Amino acid sequence: MKIIYSSIPVVMTRKDLQDILKISKNTALELLQTRQIDCFMIKGRYRITKEALIQFIENSTYLY
Repeated sequence: MKIIYSSIPVVMTRKDLQDILKISKNTALELLQTRQIDCFMIKGRYRITKEALIQFIENSTYLY
């Protein structure tokens, strides 16, 4: 999987996360709910910073 960091928005939604990582809704929710990806909530909706996603990608032990 190749991700171009410049194309990642500064703050993204769960749906953006799914599209970038090409994962399902359930997988995205699990990553966020278990804080494997740092996030915050606005009006009950997840928001993820670019820095948090990059940190997750760089620290990931997932073999692809």
